[in-house]
Amino acid sequence: MNKKKRTAREKLERHRRRRLLTEAKKLDPKEERALAEEGMTGEEAAPSRDDLVRSALTVCGKYADPEGPSRVAVEHDRHLDEAYRS
Repeated sequence: MNKKKRTAREKLERHRRRRLLTEAKKLDPKEERALAEEGMTGEEAAPSRDDLVRSALTVCGKYADPEGPSRVAVEHDRHLDEAYRS
């Protein structure tokens, strides 16, 4: 029985390898390389944390609150309490 199981496993493994090779042959190396490079370019183009902070700081204080200055930071806990109760 062990020999039959081993033979069946080996046959399945050969089938898997053949299937993988068949699928790999369908791939176009140039297209795959272009897709990989496009993905890497997208990752490289992501802004760093420093860039994000710098961008946020350029906006801070730039726009006025149409209803006038608020005391959100000073009354933060009260605002949260009101928000969660309603």
